[in-house]
Amino acid sequence: MTLVRWLALGGTLLLAGLFSGVARADTYCVTPAGGCDGAHTFADVQAALTGVANNGHADTIQLGSATYSQDAMVYSGNDAVTLVGAGTTATTLQRTAAAASTVVLRGSGTGSVFLEHLHVHMLSVSGSLTGVRLDHGGGLDDVVIDINPGSGSPDGAVVTGTTSITNSTIDVHLGGTCISADGSTTTLAGDTLRNCGIALNGQGGAVHAEAMRIANAQIGVDAGGGANVLIEDSLLTFSAPATGVELGASGSGSPTRLTAKHVTIVGVSGGLGAEAFNHATTQPATLELDDAIIRGVSTSLSRDSVAGDPANIVAEYNDYDTSTVIQPGGGPGSITSTHVYDNVDPQFVNAAGGDYHLAPASPLIDQDPRFLAAGESPFDFDGHARIVNGKRDLGAFERTLAPSATTGAVSAITATTATVAGLVNPGGEAAEWNVAFGTTPALTSSTTLSPLVVSAADQPVSTVLTGLTPGTTYHYSVRATNSVGLGVGADRTFTTIAAALSGLKLSPKSFAAARSGASLSKSKKSRTGTKLTYKLSNAATVTFRVRKLVRGVRAGKRCVAKSKKHPRGKRCTRAVLLKGSFARSSKAGTNSAHFSGRLRRHALRPGSYRLTGTPTGGKARSINFKIVKS
Repeated sequence: MTLVRWLALGGTLLLAGLFSGVARADTYCVTPAGGCDGAHTFADVQAALTGVANNGHADTIQLGSATYSQDAMVYSGNDAVTLVGAGTTATTLQRTAAAASTVVLRGSGTGSVFLEHLHVHMLSVSGSLTGVRLDHGGGLDDVVIDINPGSGSPDGAVVTGTTSITNSTIDVHLGGTCISADGSTTTLAGDTLRNCGIALNGQGGAVHAEAMRIANAQIGVDAGGGANVLIEDSLLTFSAPATGVELGASGSGSPTRLTAKHVTIVGVSGGLGAEAFNHATTQPATLELDDAIIRGVSTSLSRDSVAGDPANIVAEYNDYDTSTVIQPGGGPGSITSTHVYDNVDPQFVNAAGGDYHLAPASPLIDQDPRFLAAGESPFDFDGHARIVNGKRDLGAFERTLAPSATTGAVSAITATTATVAGLVNPGGEAAEWNVAFGTTPALTSSTTLSPLVVSAADQPVSTVLTGLTPGTTYHYSVRATNSVGLGVGADRTFTTIAAALSGLKLSPKSFAAARSGASLSKSKKSRTGTKLTYKLSNAATVTFRVRKLVRGVRAGKRCVAKSKKHPRGKRCTRAVLLKGSFARSSKAGTNSAHFSGRLRRHALRPGSYRLTGTPTGGKARSINFKIVKS
C-alpha cells in the first residue's frame, strides 16, 4: 500500500506509537537488540512491557532478530507503547510450547499497544487461541500473524477501541476469525486475510477497511451488533463455497449497516456473493452494494428477515447474476437494485492466474459517472486513481491509461537558461515526467524524470533548463511515462538570448606576429603579438575571424580588385576573409588574452588586417590592426 493511500486513510499507527508524548519518550531494547544503555535494556519482552508501564509517556521497545517465546505476554500500563521488530522474517513473538495462556500478546491496560515489523506465531493448543488482543486500541503495521496448520479455531487479532491495522497478513488456517473488531473505531488498509472462518468481523462501532485481500475464508466480511462497516477497493476470492459479504444483524439497539464499494468477489459453485439477514432486532439492517463484481457463486444476493426485523439491500452499478437473487424468508425490507449489469463477463485479464484487473475491452470500464462521495477513497486496490476519464470502473481495480502531456510556453529565457512549463495527466497511476530538448527535433538531451501525484487530472509542471548555449534555437517537448505507455507533447522552440560583445581592443594595434604558437593564449608579456580584451554580457563562446585589408577600386557600391573588367575607379579598401578561425570560451564581464598574430599555424604577413569577434548567436564586433616586420 502506498504512503499516499495510508495517509489519506488517516492512518496514525506509527505517528501515535512514536510521537504521543514525544518530548519524554524513551527507547528500550530487548536482547539481542542493541543500541540501548544498561538501564534501557531488558532480557525478555515481558520484563520490558512491565518496566515501561506507567512512565507517564509513550515508549518504544526495540526487538532484535530473534524468536521471543514467553507465555501470556501482557502490557498492563496506561501509556501507549510501541514494539518494533527487525522485520516479519527476523523477529517472532510466540507462546512457549507448553504455555497455558491462550493469548500470545495482550494489551490489558488502558494504554494503546502498537506492533510494527514483526511476526506473531500461535503454537498449537486445544481450545481457543488469540494472536494479539488489544483491549484499549493501538495497531499493527507490517505484522504477520499465523498459526500451525490444523490448530483449532484461533483468532488472529481481537481489537477494541481506536485501532489501525495496515500492511499486515493474518492466516489462521480456517476456523477462527482473522480480525475481530468489537466496538469503537477500526481502520484497516492494505491487509491480507487468508484461510479464516470469518476474515473481518465487525460487531459494533465503525470499521473502515480498504485495499484488502481476502482469500479462502468461510465468510469474507461479517457485520452485526449495530456496527457500521465499510469495505472498499478490495478483492475477495474463495476456493470453497463461502459468503463474500454478510450483514447479520444481531441484537442491538442501533441500526446495522454494511457498505461494500468497489469489491470484486470471485467464488465457486455453492457460494453466496452478498447477504443481508435480520432475525434478532427491530432495528433495520442495511447492506449497500456499489460498483461490485460478483462471479462464480450459486447465489449472488440473498435477503432474509422475519416480522418486525427489517433487512434491506440497496445495490447500484453492480455486475451479478440477477437470476440467482433470492429472498428465502421474505419478511420486511426490500432489495433495490439499479444500473445492474446482469451477469456480464467482466473480461478479467487472467482469472485462472489470479489477475482480476479488467482487460482494455471490458464492458465494465467507465460505467459509473458519479463523483466521489465524502470520505470515499480516491484510490483503487493498487493505489491508482479511482476515477479515470471522469468515470469509474466496476470492481476493485480501475483501468489506467497512458499519460498525456501538453508542451507549454517558455518563460524567463536568458543566455543559458529557460523555464519550460506544461500540463501532464498521469493517467490514474504513478507516472513520471521530464522535458526532452535539443538544437534539432531529435531532442538529444533531457531533464531528470520527476514523479507526479497519482491522479487522472491535468497537473501543471515546470522546470528550468540549464547549461544552454547563448543565441541558440532549441526544440523542446514535455513528456510523461507510466506502466501503460508514454505521452509526448508537441515539439516547440525557443531561442536563448545572445551574448553582447563590446569593448573589443588590441593593445598595441601594430605588432609583429609570433613565429610559433597558437592564435590565442593566456595574457603575457611578449615582443610579438598583442593583448586582446573584450567584454561579454553573458558567458559565451566567441569566434574570431581575420580579414586582410587591401586596395581596390569602387565599382558602384562595391569595392573590388583592380582588373581588366575594372581597370580604374575611385580608390577604396576592401576586406578579404582569410581561411581559418579561432574561438575562445569566455565568461561574462571582461576577458583578456594574448593574440599572437597567427592564423592556421602560420604568421600573418606584414600588412593591414581586421579582427572580427562574434559571440554565439550574437552580433559581430571588429577592430583593425597592423602586422609589422619583427
